[in-house]
Amino acid sequence: MQRCPSCRRLHWLPSPSCQTCGNPELLWEQLKGVGTVYTFTIVHKVVRNTAFAKMTPYLIAVVELDEGPRMIADVQAESPDLVKIGSRVEVTFDDITPEISLPRFRLV
Repeated sequence: MQRCPSCRRLHWLPSPSCQTCGNPELLWEQLKGVGTVYTFTIVHKVVRNTAFAKMTPYLIAVVELDEGPRMIADVQAESPDLVKIGSRVEVTFDDITPEISLPRFRLV
């Protein structure tokens, strides 16, 4: 995740400059990749993008990382019913292309 060396704020989503102080010199920092489900929703029916229809039901969560920032990503579980607010999760990455990896979470 990006961190501003001036104000020390972590940034998600990646940004060309600090959203707090405007510093354009953000640095990449490796985080632990673990956190807690802050809130979530279960998608049962896909309306707009039918490419996701074969994945239903799937779970989208706001995950609060141990270092503080919150991220929105899907959570992989045997059943969406196993995920609760407060569940511990860890990040995994799906390599979409050699340049692009998507963060996803799974229950710990």
